[in-house]
Amino acid sequence: MTQIDIFSDVICPWCFIGKRRLERALKARPIQNLSIQWRAFQLNPEMPKEGMDRQAYLENKFGGPAMGTATSDALVERMFTAYFTEGVDIGEIDSLVDLAEQSGMKPDDTREWLESTGGNSEVMAETRFAYENGINGVPCFIFNRQYAVSGAQEPEAFFSLFDLDGSDDNTV
Repeated sequence: MTQIDIFSDVICPWCFIGKRRLERALKARPIQNLSIQWRAFQLNPEMPKEGMDRQAYLENKFGGPAMGTATSDALVERMFTAYFTEGVDIGEIDSLVDLAEQSGMKPDDTREWLESTGGNSEVMAETRFAYENGINGVPCFIFNRQYAVSGAQEPEAFFSLFDLDGSDDNTV
């Protein structure tokens, strides 16, 4: 079994690019018995809970306008596409409920979870875990809890890690 933990923020364009590049790598070199776990990482934990205007955020962050398990993967994919290609405000609960439903999740359960505060502590715990383990940027792909590939690498950067079985005790 190969495990890939992916630390990501769905409003990070490099995470979207990194997801696509990992998909290309897996298409070129399929892995049997693959388990992917999406992990939260907040690039901007100071973001107001109510969010902010997307254009204003991009201009503040980058100095100008932007330049060009199965269910969790489907939801992450749907959120990336909605945010980056459709301009959907993923800070709105109604938008998130719709995206979750389109990804095969139950809308009532999703709304209940989003309206609670339970998820906040989980996201903060995952972000804290990432920082404690030396992850300070995303995307970051952890293979078999031992080897890390940081950034939106080209597909070929993953190939040597696909061949590892996780039995080596050395970490990178």
